[in-house]
Amino acid sequence: MKASPEAIAERMAESPLEYGVVSRADIELVLRRFEEEYEMSQIRNKLDLETSDVTVEETLAEFLVKVEPYLSRADRIRLVDRGGLGTGPWRATGH
Repeated sequence: MKASPEAIAERMAESPLEYGVVSRADIELVLRRFEEEYEMSQIRNKLDLETSDVTVEETLAEFLVKVEPYLSRADRIRLVDRGGLGTGPWRATGH
């Protein structure tokens, strides 16, 4: 999940943490270092979710669409069996 420096600063101001480890001045550095490490990661199947200007619900909807190609048939069946997300891209057909 990613967000712009401005969106992160706004969220930090709206919901300050008592013992937050990132200061406003460090946001861009942390974002830059995260991106460097993310790009070097050995994890092959990565998803990018830009959250700067969207709601939690919109982010979830985007995630559901983007994760779908990576789900096996067994994953889909488990989701249906658990009673959640059993419709739409989560149907038990496919892979």
